[in-house]
Amino acid sequence: MAKHLTKRWRFRAGERDIASITEITRFAQVPPVLAKLLVSRGVQTPNDVARHLDPRLIHLHEPNSLHGCARAAQMLVNAVRQSKKIAIYGDYDVDGMTATAILFKCLRLDFTGDNAARPIFFIPNRLKDGYGLNCETIQELKDRGVEVIVTVDCGITAVEEVALAKKLGMTIIITDHHQPGEKLPDADAIVHPNLFGHPDFADCGKFDALPDDIFLEMYAEAPKNRAPEEEVVRRKVILANRPSTLIQYPEIDEPYSFPYLSGAGVAFKLAWAICQRFASNPRVGPRRQAFILEAISLAAIGTVADVVSLTDENRVIVVTGLQQLREKPSVGLEALLKVSKLFDKNAFEAEDVGFSLAPRLNAAGRLEQAWIGVDLLTTDNPESARETAVYLDELNEKRRNLETVMQREASKQLKELYPQQTESPTAIVLASHDWHPGIIGIVAGKLAERYNAPSILIALSKTGAQSGTGSARGISNVPEFNLHDTLVQCSSYLERFGGHAGAAGLRISAGNVEAFRDAFCEVVDRVLPKESRIPELWIDSEEILAIFTLKAVQAINTLAPFGTDNPAPVFCTTDVVLSRVPAALGKQRYDGDAQRPVHLALFVEQGGRTYRIIAFNMGEHLEELTEIYEKRKPIDIAFRPLLNSYNGQTRVDFHLVDWRLH
Repeated sequence: MAKHLTKRWRFRAGERDIASITEITRFAQVPPVLAKLLVSRGVQTPNDVARHLDPRLIHLHEPNSLHGCARAAQMLVNAVRQSKKIAIYGDYDVDGMTATAILFKCLRLDFTGDNAARPIFFIPNRLKDGYGLNCETIQELKDRGVEVIVTVDCGITAVEEVALAKKLGMTIIITDHHQPGEKLPDADAIVHPNLFGHPDFADCGKFDALPDDIFLEMYAEAPKNRAPEEEVVRRKVILANRPSTLIQYPEIDEPYSFPYLSGAGVAFKLAWAICQRFASNPRVGPRRQAFILEAISLAAIGTVADVVSLTDENRVIVVTGLQQLREKPSVGLEALLKVSKLFDKNAFEAEDVGFSLAPRLNAAGRLEQAWIGVDLLTTDNPESARETAVYLDELNEKRRNLETVMQREASKQLKELYPQQTESPTAIVLASHDWHPGIIGIVAGKLAERYNAPSILIALSKTGAQSGTGSARGISNVPEFNLHDTLVQCSSYLERFGGHAGAAGLRISAGNVEAFRDAFCEVVDRVLPKESRIPELWIDSEEILAIFTLKAVQAINTLAPFGTDNPAPVFCTTDVVLSRVPAALGKQRYDGDAQRPVHLALFVEQGGRTYRIIAFNMGEHLEELTEIYEKRKPIDIAFRPLLNSYNGQTRVDFHLVDWRLH
């Protein structure tokens, strides 16, 4: 079987900042190991520690301070009051589905069931419509009487499509968080957390509050250095007669406080601002407050699923959203929790979203039925929710089966095409007429992670009459490698492509695949240094296993939810020996090898004690680890300490991340 390829171990700097660690340990009353982790994540004062370990809704930034949010909120409130037909135009991934559900439910709060002007939503078909705004669909919405389009999780690059909507006499509002193009679309309003540095930002007028926004006049602090003297006098009269609750006036001469919101996070902020205006108060009434709490659970799911930074207000959204999901899930989410076998958990973690809820919702989008996911997230009918959740569970099982078959075929093709580089290919380009375009991105990502090599999978047309759809994934531990720039150098073989440094999509004819493979591998070989192809493993600190008591690991877990910019801690310990022969863990076996376990249990000695180390998905290294045991070779291990609760008992488990000879 495969020989273990040790990662390049790198240590975070936090453990060397003794002064900050000592201060946090003393004043925040946390264990030293937790203090180290906080410092390595940039949390370096006791006040920062309190906010990080106990995030609350009051820590969210005021929604009207998000660029364009006040403008868009007032436009949508005006449209609802004028009974204009509104369409929410979403996306087919989980972030897009949850963002759509948030705005759809928000805007329907003031409509009865038989009102013809009730807002509708549209989710594009992944294969038929493609990503983002679509000119044909815009025309169809116009023909259906839609007067206002508001996008979620898409639209920031849709210059041509927005121009068509405006030509047709429609109002169009863009809410998005993706990278913009050189030119911003000429929308009526744009809500985006990270456009401050764009050349069009200051002068396009898409982010300014509306001049007739009474809500801001009543509740917002006067904008800094803008109001003439007579305006100051007028606002003093307003200030003297308004409630004491104040909000932050939207400023366009400084960036938004947190630029890393997900699409669902942006939609949540907009929905919050809309609710404030309908309530004529920054503090909304019980009905809209209940909606906001439901919306934050949707925003939490979208935020985790979209793998954005889990810091600052994203951390607040996820922590409070997961709490709300546990305490009072919506009808649809309760049904989804039940089919995911999560409903009886005492508390939810980000991993529950990433590995259970999101895949079931994503399965609908990958298999061209994303609208079903939004139906589930917005329904109030328990029976309909149960049936839809069961169907999504079945779709997810179908997706998993397709993925398993595709992974097996990709591994076989990899060995055939790269016989000299099976274990360490420079880059990977594989294609098949049998692969589903909605699944190739998952498998490409897994190949890129396993081999630490840029990977592209292409689903070719079964008849060969149409071009193939490709999904590309870069490598996360080499930030200087830009996948999009690499594709630019091979673009003569492609019909079209798009994406960013870490992921991309493309279209290619079957006849160009082989030449493109050669060109792509040649470019990667030239621009990606060989030493960079060794995957990195970031380790928080070196510790002996004995310090990871139940209390210590419980303290470490207060850093959760883990994800981008707040990774699950990894520790190492050195010079240990295996005290028993590696053993099979569970009954799962590799395909075609009934004797080889997928997972292993290792046992190491340290300080006169024996510890069990769980090695998931490392059965292919059974012989190598057995030899290490038989020859009593000392090793260093990198691991994660985790809590394992079963039958009312909780214990500490160690999960192996990597090992190397000492």
